Amino acid sequence: MAKAKQQPKREQAPKAPGTKSEAPPRMLTTYRQTVMAQLTKEFDYGNVMQVPRVDKIDKLRGLEVSIITTARTDDEARSLLTRLGMPFRKR
Repeated sequence: MAKAKQQPKREQAPKAPGTKSEAPPRMLTTYRQTVMAQLTKEFDYGNVMQVPRVDKIDKLRGLEVSIITTARTDDEARSLLTRLGMPFRKR
């Protein structure tokens, strides 16, 4: 009987972000730990689902960035993005 050849171990593909084996993204961690509590106090939300969140970030070209949030007003969106570290010009 011939010995079966041992196949080399394959490297596993990296897991998708947010799975248990990989750490969640830093922005998500910051949002959950600090930003949600601050926005709840500032705008007096009664439910966690009312707190605005960032849904999508697109880099169009160069320095132009498009950010989509669930905020209902400009003040809510500016407060959310400022707390997440997005730079804004002074008014």
